[in-house]
Amino acid sequence: MAGLSLKDTDRFLPLNLGATAHATLQRFIDIDVSAEDLVQILRADRRYQALFREFVDQKIKVREPGDEEASDGVKPKVEKKRTPTHRLIGLLGMIGSRNLILALRMNEAVAGEFPRGAEGKLDLKAADYLKCGPQAEEFFQRNRIAYPETAYAAGVYFDWIYLKLKAQGSLPKLEPFFQQTWKTALRAGLIAYELAKVVPGQLPQQCFPAMVAAYGGKLLLAESYGDAYVEFLKTQAGSIRLDSLSELILERENFGLSFEEVAAHALAHFSIFSGYAPAVRHAREPYLLRGLDTAHERQANILLIADRAAQSNKIPNGETDPSLALLGPRACRTLGISPARLIETLKKVAAYR
Repeated sequence: MAGLSLKDTDRFLPLNLGATAHATLQRFIDIDVSAEDLVQILRADRRYQALFREFVDQKIKVREPGDEEASDGVKPKVEKKRTPTHRLIGLLGMIGSRNLILALRMNEAVAGEFPRGAEGKLDLKAADYLKCGPQAEEFFQRNRIAYPETAYAAGVYFDWIYLKLKAQGSLPKLEPFFQQTWKTALRAGLIAYELAKVVPGQLPQQCFPAMVAAYGGKLLLAESYGDAYVEFLKTQAGSIRLDSLSELILERENFGLSFEEVAAHALAHFSIFSGYAPAVRHAREPYLLRGLDTAHERQANILLIADRAAQSNKIPNGETDPSLALLGPRACRTLGISPARLIETLKKVAAYR
């Protein structure tokens, strides 16, 4: 089978986040976001400010001063003033405003234009574009896990890939694979999140999106190879498991690239998470970062363990369980994570609902 090379992967894009969407996600990740922050973001991009105003006006039917009819039933000829952006955000809400900005950018990046109906009106429902993002955010909030806004941003990355697969005609064929990959990515991300708490120099809010983004590479490879790649992953996840390095070698032999390499390449264009690309790229070979980049080496080791544990979906029965040998024992030793600590982490993640 002829494999891909990195020069071929530009066709996996566009996943270009863009300045306005980047700024919006970043401000929410910073937690102390305010309506004034969104106003400044929209003022910096007049196109989005105009689209934002158009959407709110037509969906919420904003009544301006001068809309009222006089006592004789004749509307006075008063020139309308444009609705202040602050008021528009107030009408739509902070979360609704965020979702609208993201949905607009996603459609523009993938389709090259903004969606309009037969009458030329802006025709967009954010809920049609954003599913994984809100789901991840709600999951974090329900389980009282810190940084739900970061979880949302990671989910948006998956939503972005979903929209691209849909535009390329890869759905509904890949729909079951997408849903299963998202489910596993969320579990792997949570394991990485919890492991990061006990590794010096690592932050949970960075390891979660890095792990989720790595799984995006599987979807992008499946877009190119379809059933061949899906079946390859099923075989690897069977009862007889290879070590991570052997799996990596087999994947490269069959498809030219690993899912981590594809994911890292795509992340370079999804700017809010581009800083995690080195760790994602080396998630099954973290030793290549040794002595060069300690922080990313540790993060890559966390991703390796989390991926293996999520794929196994089994909690070892004690510190002598043979299944521990499949969960990145070398990475655990490198990070100083004992079998007991790993088992405790897996039990904690399994308890989330």
